[in-house]
Amino acid sequence: MLKPEELRDIRKELVILKSGALNTSFETRILEMQSNSIILKNPVPLENISEFIKGESYTLQVRDLSFEGRAVEGSGMNLRLWLKGTEPVDQLENSKRKSDRVYFQEDDEVYCKFINPIDQKTNLKKRVVDISKSGFSLITVGNSKLFTKGLKLEDVHISGDLAEDIHCDAEVKYFRNYISLSGESCNQVGLEIYNSK
Repeated sequence: MLKPEELRDIRKELVILKSGALNTSFETRILEMQSNSIILKNPVPLENISEFIKGESYTLQVRDLSFEGRAVEGSGMNLRLWLKGTEPVDQLENSKRKSDRVYFQEDDEVYCKFINPIDQKTNLKKRVVDISKSGFSLITVGNSKLFTKGLKLEDVHISGDLAEDIHCDAEVKYFRNYISLSGESCNQVGLEIYNSK
């Protein structure tokens, strides 16, 4: 069973909710986990909530797990995602045991720096949300066209609340757009490390 402090940590991590009825995903926060449902902070704007709840399928992305939902109920402030399958706490615990991935919260201040590969001169700094031996993911704000699948970044420097800084080259593997809790258009970009320095 996950320890209470681990559940507290998960409540601060990046969690993405999507309904099959909308093309938009939303950042949310886990408030409570139960055996067959997860209580979430309601991230869906009032003008979209009716259509969102009509969806026949839901996906909640937590860490490297996807939970499939069968229904959503709303109370205004919160949403209850009714799950298909096994208990969420058990899945998170099993995932934690199998993964060498470390997850960061906003206040951990882990960043990557690199030169924009398109103009070859602009220095960029992006927040890192997770890292493993094989890759990491970062957050960008706005509708960036920079991070397309297959794009290679050279001389990436990752630093902050880490045992030691990391220098590497990396390749974009995925790009996930979502609306943040503050209403901004954001992207989570997954990168694979292909050359550690």
